[in-house]
Amino acid sequence: MRSRLLVPLVVFSSALLVYLLTMPPGLTWANDSADGGDLIAAVVSGGVPHPSGYPTYVLLATPLARLPWHNPAWRVTLLSALAGAAAAAFVAATVQELLGRTNRAALAAVVAGLALAFSPLFWGQATVAEVYALHACLAAVLLWIVVRGQQSGSLRWPAAAGLIFGLALGNHLTSIWLAPLFVVGVLPQRSHARLRKSPNQHTEVNATTESQSAPRGGDFRSLVAGTGGLLAGLCVYLVLPLRAAGSPPINWGNASTWQGFWWLVSGELYRGFVLAVPVTAFPGRLAAAGSLLIQSFLPWGLALAAVGALIWPRIYRRVNVAMLASAGLALVWALSYNTSDSYLSWLPAWPFVAVWLGVGFAEMAEWLSHATPRGRWLTVALAAAMIALPLTFNWQTNDRRRDRSAEDFVAGILQTVEPDAVVLTAGDRATFGLWYGRYGAGQRPDVLPVSRDLWALASYRDAIGAAQPALAGDTVEALIENAMTASRPVYLTQVDQEPADLPAPPAGAVWESLAGPLEGTRWQHWQIYRLTQNAEDSQQ
Repeated sequence: MRSRLLVPLVVFSSALLVYLLTMPPGLTWANDSADGGDLIAAVVSGGVPHPSGYPTYVLLATPLARLPWHNPAWRVTLLSALAGAAAAAFVAATVQELLGRTNRAALAAVVAGLALAFSPLFWGQATVAEVYALHACLAAVLLWIVVRGQQSGSLRWPAAAGLIFGLALGNHLTSIWLAPLFVVGVLPQRSHARLRKSPNQHTEVNATTESQSAPRGGDFRSLVAGTGGLLAGLCVYLVLPLRAAGSPPINWGNASTWQGFWWLVSGELYRGFVLAVPVTAFPGRLAAAGSLLIQSFLPWGLALAAVGALIWPRIYRRVNVAMLASAGLALVWALSYNTSDSYLSWLPAWPFVAVWLGVGFAEMAEWLSHATPRGRWLTVALAAAMIALPLTFNWQTNDRRRDRSAEDFVAGILQTVEPDAVVLTAGDRATFGLWYGRYGAGQRPDVLPVSRDLWALASYRDAIGAAQPALAGDTVEALIENAMTASRPVYLTQVDQEPADLPAPPAGAVWESLAGPLEGTRWQHWQIYRLTQNAEDSQQ
């Protein structure tokens, strides 16, 4: 047991240390993580984040958000670091399971785990408050469970596969592309005789087990166990109506009603992006996906991964086919989903590539040991290079210790606006940034941030109207008029949008651009406007 855990623990500790040393000090917008402010604010305030609600992420992040260290953004981001390190550890454990308990297998496992951990895309998601590091982690855990279960007639493995698959679906809906792996996990081998690999050859070797054949009806029991585990994992979605029932400030869709719950968990808000990429754009997107793989694992790493997929141990052939199918389905989805960050939904395939890389590395080490008397030392040198090079090359890009852009924006806006201000926000960065400052970090409780873009959603208008009855209105213009009637200052802010998209002001009022008090900060691309009474109308 100790030898089995040693390598994954070394990989986990090494990856986590690197992530902790390169995490941002607070809120960040790096690596397409603008949604982080929404996730953190929802976790801290007991709310429900944007569709699909991400209940698995919310549940795991909630206890971390209560830790006494640093600020809420850092504490919630810690979940991504832990999940990223765990994914690398499970990759290492899977490689060991495939190759046996040899020194060569242990070295291949370390290389595979850290190749994943230090790949730039994966590293970038492990240091921001987003759901994708956990997304990949659950894929890595599912793969390990399925591999372990292929050698066992125990029902605990299909039950565990179902549970993890259900939790993965509770973290991100595109985990549905892991279904081929889940199916293999709940369909046992035709024979339950335990099979082991020879330490030096990828061949089948029969071994004595407690039971040489599956009990009668074992296939059905395995399906029942897997289905039961899946249903248990999906129960995580029950947390959404429970949290929504408390009327938290972040409450997308109001999941306390069936209509709101279905709107949330089905991702109805984003259906317009599904299969919306023109066919003519596919070649360019496919080339970008290939470039992303090369950047992540480098050419020699991908070559080893290709070798690993081709010489995959025969007794795990179904697992290999399922991995290829899951990775292919996720790629098709990423190519056809019409958003700029759709590539992140392909990240769960990264652990699969890393496992293939580990198998390929072990095969290369086997060849070197026979090709040259110094093959062992050459193998160790190559392993060190495959770990050190991506760590060195990608450190500067992923070092976010001085990233305070988002924090500066939140501080600048909240220091600028007057007491009891209503701040309209445009775009995800501005909206979720101020949600974090107000509801996550607890700053300026007198200020009400209101998303101009979300005002079209009836559930959002109803939530604001319930908390602030004097501001209720069907349009943004009505909201502004009601705020002015209530003598509340009105502002609008946005980030990285030119020119400013300002709502029509009420009669006798104009939007005045403010320079802001933080012109010397590291973030210069945000704008703020104040609604003021027209001077000429005031004189009349």
